[in-house]
Amino acid sequence: MKKGYRCRWWGFKNVYDIGLKYEIKEYKYDENNFINGIFQLCEEAFKKEILVVYIPLEYAHYIGSPYFKLKGFFIEKSIQSQMVLKKTFDSYFSLQRNFKNNPWENRGYGSLLWNISLSIFTKAGGIPWKLKEPIEDVSCFIGLATQMAPTAPMALKYKKQGIASVQLFNNWGEYEFSQSVEIDEMWRENSALYINEEKIKRLLFDILGNVDDKEGYVIVHVTDLYSEGVFSTIQRTVKDQGFEKMKIIRIQSEGPLRLYDTSSEKPSRGWPVLGTYWFLETNKIGELYTSGAWSYSPSPVGEPYAIPWYSITPVQVVLETPKEEALVTKDLRDILWLTNLHFYSQDIQRIKLPADLRLAKRLSKICASYDKPLLLPNITYLY
Repeated sequence: MKKGYRCRWWGFKNVYDIGLKYEIKEYKYDENNFINGIFQLCEEAFKKEILVVYIPLEYAHYIGSPYFKLKGFFIEKSIQSQMVLKKTFDSYFSLQRNFKNNPWENRGYGSLLWNISLSIFTKAGGIPWKLKEPIEDVSCFIGLATQMAPTAPMALKYKKQGIASVQLFNNWGEYEFSQSVEIDEMWRENSALYINEEKIKRLLFDILGNVDDKEGYVIVHVTDLYSEGVFSTIQRTVKDQGFEKMKIIRIQSEGPLRLYDTSSEKPSRGWPVLGTYWFLETNKIGELYTSGAWSYSPSPVGEPYAIPWYSITPVQVVLETPKEEALVTKDLRDILWLTNLHFYSQDIQRIKLPADLRLAKRLSKICASYDKPLLLPNITYLY
């Protein structure tokens, strides 16, 4: 997509060459009787290809929220849905009012329409883009994510119940399969996340049974820092399934990261730019991949130069497999390709995570909010 196109919108028919037929109905929103209240939507939903639902909530992110519960309900009933929050509507109309006076400052107006339309297009069976060729020397990508349940009873001190989810993507970056399982014990100790290793073994064993090509790498993407026992279980399970090559790559999407650059008198000129990979420290910190142009400013004490709180932070990538393996530029580039294959948004800076991992995290949040694992009809039900 050419630069600047995201701030323009020509209409769904002109962009996708598909006409939309729709009707609008209003229902009373009652958060205290939420699940029962949505049953009246179902009779209408089965008559429609996609149900677009507006919820008068500002945020959807907390586990157990009406947003995630409703999403889980629709997945269980195999109803395609597009959820829209009050915050999204408010932002859209504000940007729309000011767009003509200052298109660049209000370019998010077009981005909102692009993102929602992309989601609707993929749910209707469309493929907006794909890789030109498969990713070399990879059998599959697996995104593994875990989520503690919001109301889980405390079995022991610091121990809770939760959900683990995996997403399987092939070497074209295409979704193949997903699965979730209830975890009876999860807890953190010394920053590491401990979970039932037997459940993780079973989960990976089942999903790897869908992969025929055993010549390439199995790349497991995670965000949590799991205990050594969990990481060892992942490695053994992959090996036991007949795969000789594998890497566990932890992608840290949250938290500030200070960057040092002594190669230039003007450090801002030395930072990585779009599509480049910046090496940090061998076999310790890993590497950094960038997916956008960053803004930097000096810290209050002058050095080190830090990323301002209001900008989008880079993503730190760490190898968690044995030291005989190493992160290479290709690993980082593969992450960037998979990030682009998240069809809900063109805003790569916001997405940060590869599609397999981001969608595994989303599925685990929905399952934890809905209090049980869910069978996913296809990946677009998560958008």
